[in-house]
Amino acid sequence: MFSTPIKAQWIIPYFQNNFNAAGLNPAASGLESKRKLDFAFGMRFPNYNLTYNTKQNYLQGSFTYRPRKRFKVWHNFGAYVETEASNAFLTYRLFGSYTAHILLKKNKILSLGFFTGLTRIQPMGLLGTADPVLANYQNPLNLFPDGVLGMRYTSTYAHYGISFRNMVFDRFQNFSNAQLGNKAENPAVVFTDFSYRIPLRRYLQCITSASAYLYATQPPILDLQALAFAYQRYGFGLGYRTPGTLYTILQARLYQKFSFGICYAYSLGAMRRVAPTSFEILFGLSPHGLLFNPFEQNRIVDCPVLYY
Repeated sequence: MFSTPIKAQWIIPYFQNNFNAAGLNPAASGLESKRKLDFAFGMRFPNYNLTYNTKQNYLQGSFTYRPRKRFKVWHNFGAYVETEASNAFLTYRLFGSYTAHILLKKNKILSLGFFTGLTRIQPMGLLGTADPVLANYQNPLNLFPDGVLGMRYTSTYAHYGISFRNMVFDRFQNFSNAQLGNKAENPAVVFTDFSYRIPLRRYLQCITSASAYLYATQPPILDLQALAFAYQRYGFGLGYRTPGTLYTILQARLYQKFSFGICYAYSLGAMRRVAPTSFEILFGLSPHGLLFNPFEQNRIVDCPVLYY
């Protein structure tokens, strides 16, 4: 008899975390109080040369409400959609979000947010439905309500964030109680990130960051990166992800409202013999409430409009 384990990525580890900050941590949504609307879209193609390679994408939008008079709290409401198509499963995540940003002191913000919604896991036809063992394996699994909790602290030069996933559904049976081997696992996942801004010149800023995907049942994934942003319009940087991936990022902002980022990753481990490269492209749009003086910003870089 032959068998093989199948694993899903309980959280999608995008390389450009600053672009998808609100998708990884709901507390990052609507951080800039003067930007009323934000939209972001991204696609990721890991192990591009591999047949049946995974395809991942997301769409995020939010609206920020700021009281007209003097205030210490503003609110953000949004939606987040994420899909992940692997060779065996298709996963949808449909979330609504709410975030409260609390101004503690000048340039110090505490953000608390959450996602709530549906996670749907749909088996793909690759497993072979003609096998009687898999006869009931094509039924989708709906996890509802599913949710994410997040917290973020932001200051003039640094930020720290943490979010918690899969806090409720820790285990479940395979697809509508049709048991196939051991029970499937949906373990807890913690995402945490930290960044620090280093001003080199009036027009040049360096952002160093570290993030970790902490899984309950497997070793963590760590990301280390450094990006330089010039004139608040262009960004370039390098990063390294464990256990062995080196990547480069290029970002740019156009017309004060539209921005994009591209990433190329190369595997340094044994995977390079099969599919060494991964690609990622992300877009952002902020049509209202822009601040046009980049040198008066007291915040570390915040895509998709590359605010410092």
